[in-house]
Amino acid sequence: PKDVTVEIYVGPLDVQQQIHEGKPVAMRLETRLDGGRYRYVGSIPCERTGMFGWTVRVRPNHPDVNNLLSLGLLTWQ
Repeated sequence: PKDVTVEIYVGPLDVQQQIHEGKPVAMRLETRLDGGRYRYVGSIPCERTGMFGWTVRVRPNHPDVNNLLSLGLLTWQ
């Protein structure tokens, strides 16, 4: 958990049902499970109407990481 950040990525859907202008919402570590697994929880604020999509992503968490895509370590659900 200290090496990653878990986020819900949410935003309005475009005509191809893809998230457009999405934003990350941090999830928080709730508990450690068996087998080196962890449970994270979070909620998505409902700020306006319309069709929205969401997914979960896990990314590196380190002060020296400034470009997530260049590392190839961003994992999407």
